[in-house]
Parts: sequence; C-alpha cells; structure tokens
Amino acid sequence: MTRSRQTADWGSRAGLAKIVPSSVAVGSGTGSASTTGLVTFSAVSSLSLNDMFSTIYDNYRIVCRYTTSASGEIRLRFRVSAADNTTSNYGDVTFVINNTTTRTQNVLASSFLIINATDSTNEKSFSVDIIQPFTAVRTQFTGTYAGVGGDVTGDQVGVTGGGFDATTSFTGFTLYPNSGTFTGTISVYGYNK
Repeated sequence: MTRSRQTADWGSRAGLAKIVPSSVAVGSGTGSASTTGLVTFSAVSSLSLNDMFSTIYDNYRIVCRYTTSASGEIRLRFRVSAADNTTSNYGDVTFVINNTTTRTQNVLASSFLIINATDSTNEKSFSVDIIQPFTAVRTQFTGTYAGVGGDVTGDQVGVTGGGFDATTSFTGFTLYPNSGTFTGTISVYGYNK
C-alpha cells in the first residue's frame, strides 16, 4: 500500500494514523517494516526510520517495546535525507522513579536521552510525542517510559522531555542504545489535524 493510499484511507479518521517508513536502516542486526507500519528489529546497534515526517501531520507519536543486551538507555537523533543530525542542539530533562528518584539533564548534546535506564535485564517500553518535526521551528518532545523487572527495585517509570534548539526540518529519526544492541517493535503515528 502506498503512502498516498494510506493517507486517503486513514486521513478521515479521528485520532492517530499509523505511518509506514519509506525505508528502515540498521547499524547491525535486522530491521523491517510491515505493510501496516509495524517495525520489527533484532540485535540492532541503531535503528533509523526514514521519511516519517511530512506536511500531512504536524505532530507524531512513537511507541516502542524492547529489550537490550547491555545499557538500557535509549537515545534519539533526528534525520533528514537519510542522514542523522549530530549537531549539539539537543537538550532534555529526564526523571526516573524506582526505589529512588533520579534527575538527569543534558544540554548542548548530540542526541536526546529518551530512556535513562541502566540495566539490560528488563523489558522496557516508551511512548514519545514529537511536536512539529517537519516544520522549520524548534522541535520539542515529551514522553514516558516503564521498565519491568523481577522485583520492586527492578521496576521503574520515567518522564522525559526536551527540545532541539534550531529551526530545522526533519523527515525521520534514529534510535540507539548507549551501548550494546536492542531488540523489539516500534510503531509511529501521526496526529490527525
């Protein structure tokens, strides 16, 4: 199904419309998208989804469930023309709550910290809203995440948010763990106008 056909089918519905990437690129491992937009990836060092953002939608939601081989941290970089933007314009604040509360802030960074988790044993999930990534304005994001462990100290929840401090138009994004690889599924939705 082509992107224009999807827009015609889903564009009249209220709420969220699932988006199919034009291509999926991985740093290692495997990754692919189904015709309905579900992206499945295995043992990847990075996962890039191209041509996700356009004039069709202003705002987007990313929903991901995964496990990691090493660090549980997940970072995000925006992309345009199938290349990551690695400038020092990313900034974020993250709060993690488990048996303690931790606050992390990054400024003048080359990526967003989406999940600030340090262990590799838990299944984790996150939901992130990206605000106006295609429009040439300062793109912002907010998100929540959860990690489920085998005991109370292994369970955690977090909130995160931040912005890209330049007026750049983006068409896609890359996710990657701080170290090691990650495996899971991801879906991207556009908020209907």
